[in-house]
Amino acid sequence: MSASRPVYIQSLQRLDAIGASNISWARVDRRERMDGAPGLEVLDIRLYSSEGRVVLKIQGLEAGFTAISPEAENEGMVVHSDTATTGTGAFALDSSFSKSEKETVILSKEASSAPMASRRRPELLGLTTSECVRWELRELAGQTLKIPRELIDGNENLAEYGFDSISLTEYATVLNQHFGVDLAPSIFFDHTTLYELAHYLEREFAQAITDQYADHEIQTEEKHTEQAAPIISKAAQHRAKARKPKAQRQASGKYWRLGDTRRMQTADEPVAIIGISGRFPEARNVDEMWSILVNGQTAVKTVPSDRFTSSKKDATWKCGLVPGVREFDPRFFEISPREAESMDPRQRLLLQESWRALEDAAYGKRQLSSGRVGMFVGVENNEYLQFVGLDGPLTSNHNAILAARLAYLLDLNGPNMAINTACSSGLAAVHQACASLRAGECDTALAAGVSLLLTEQGFEAMSQAGMLSEDGRCYAFDQRANGMVPGEAIAVVVLKTLSQAEADGDSIYGVIRGSGMNYDGKTNGITAPSGVAQTALMNEVYTRYGIRAENIQYIVTHGTGTRLGDPVEINALQEAYKSRNMEPGSCALTSVKTNLGHTLAASGVVSLISLVQAMRHETIPASLHCEEESEYIRWSEGPFYVNKSNRSWPRTEQARLGAVSAFGMSGTNVHVVVESYEGSRQKQMAGNAAPYYLLALSAKTEAALQRGGGHDRCTGTGRDAGSGGNELYATGGTAAFPSPLCGSCTVQGGCRACLETVRYERK
Repeated sequence: MSASRPVYIQSLQRLDAIGASNISWARVDRRERMDGAPGLEVLDIRLYSSEGRVVLKIQGLEAGFTAISPEAENEGMVVHSDTATTGTGAFALDSSFSKSEKETVILSKEASSAPMASRRRPELLGLTTSECVRWELRELAGQTLKIPRELIDGNENLAEYGFDSISLTEYATVLNQHFGVDLAPSIFFDHTTLYELAHYLEREFAQAITDQYADHEIQTEEKHTEQAAPIISKAAQHRAKARKPKAQRQASGKYWRLGDTRRMQTADEPVAIIGISGRFPEARNVDEMWSILVNGQTAVKTVPSDRFTSSKKDATWKCGLVPGVREFDPRFFEISPREAESMDPRQRLLLQESWRALEDAAYGKRQLSSGRVGMFVGVENNEYLQFVGLDGPLTSNHNAILAARLAYLLDLNGPNMAINTACSSGLAAVHQACASLRAGECDTALAAGVSLLLTEQGFEAMSQAGMLSEDGRCYAFDQRANGMVPGEAIAVVVLKTLSQAEADGDSIYGVIRGSGMNYDGKTNGITAPSGVAQTALMNEVYTRYGIRAENIQYIVTHGTGTRLGDPVEINALQEAYKSRNMEPGSCALTSVKTNLGHTLAASGVVSLISLVQAMRHETIPASLHCEEESEYIRWSEGPFYVNKSNRSWPRTEQARLGAVSAFGMSGTNVHVVVESYEGSRQKQMAGNAAPYYLLALSAKTEAALQRGGGHDRCTGTGRDAGSGGNELYATGGTAAFPSPLCGSCTVQGGCRACLETVRYERK
């Protein structure tokens, strides 16, 4: 190009500070103009540094202009080459995007001689505030990781450069000291690239950034009216475009929700919880589990040496273990003893607890045959294969069969699936069950989560990954948080649409008002959480189901006791609730993991049952081991508080609202909102109890019947009976066995005392 001859540029992207000394070579691609105008040569140019990095991209440079049209002047840039003046081939660019934003930027060696304040480092001369922030973020990241700044791409995920929780904490400290801001390490899970972080700093700490660079701005004819937008890689732009559906969407960051959230009324119908059962650490049933929670006990113990066949004598693992992991009656479930021996214990215990959940829902042969029943099970990897190898039948250790066992036994015909999203598997199963009910795929659904720790290898893997608490305590939300404590559980709920449950006269524990599920996207690592995704999920659930989040009084959190994971979760909650009119201290937070340990795939269903029990017993139990709240959580910015002692949660005229969250290591997040059931039928039943009930109990053998007679399941002072209050749920039992037992009792006296003296009559 001759001196001072104008050319036209469609777009220009500067990726680094540019001077003639650091431009080593260029790549030039020629193409034709899109409008096919003759005689014009269109060039795409990339300038590379000596390290091979692209420092400047010039697209659509047209080298044949003798004049610039008004239209071109409004759309692009006029560039003058002035080699005679500079002797370096540097460019002077006149931006003409709009007259109000016009400025001249000198990209040459001479930029270094411009008047600047003495405390600005030489590398920042000639850069805007946004460019300075990005440059220094890369420089400080390089110092933290001990790698050259030039190797760090501001658009790449931080995890690509080896950042972990320790180095991210160190980096946050460095940034706080350098910029005079207050960043928690959890911020890196929401803003996963340096350029995203730069945009966040300029937006949230505008004054601090302005003070940092106020005296060092490039002199411009007129100041820009907007902050520079973060540079996004082409791949990210393409992904964003690919995600956009034809339907109009509203964007919040990179998470989208449908602009029109209206559905058919049945599509968003509430779902009733009509049966529950489970086996938990140190607890054989739901009532024993609740006793642990309400009494502030911990069920985490040292794993006994006989639990693992090859236990190391020096290993002292801490875990919440379920009782009776080896127990099973194969003939009861029509399984041969030989096959039962090779069966995954999770299959055995899930069969038993699912059966009991159906009993709790007063489901018998008539109910099971009157509609389609689905089975949705959250489950992770199978460790039992390490014991049996390939000797046992394939069906004995397959997760799909684990979900299908009960359906096969009882000839159920609804959807049947095993779901693995890691720690959120159980709550994901609940969400899928609700969706299936609303879609009409089934009339009743069992949703379950199951997790057992059967080998030492699992503990060793978690320990090597730095996941485990050193002292075997879960310090959820506490400054001492040092890792998770594993646990076991088998938890099951029986679900039905609310309208159908009321029509059938089912006894209802609580109502699932709404649920949702999403995925993190790319974060600082495939197992790292995203607070942005968690916030988006909660807002979507509240909007879609018309839930007034300000009425939620209690949330059972995921709360695993990790130093950075808990702050990400609570700060995401704060973000979701910040625009809602809520008083400080109006919403309680707890984590059942402080009592039972992290029950992995089952944890979401365990939390759900604990919430149902809190509503039933009108008490929010204490969250343990929280003495000094984590400094990484912005407690003053929202309505949340850690519930450190039992708190009364009485029934009122208005239904009580609570919520449960589960976030999987896989990146799958689930949020469920539960409402207490205060239906007219429930009140009517409570006020019109019959003076006597007829009991019909049965078992496969007379000995089993005698043992079952003392069982505490039929306590008249407990849960209200179903079927309109005219028969106790024992009469609608799951099946009638060869040895029946009949008797009667008063409600006031309860069934337990009656069963101790009842006469047995063989029919």
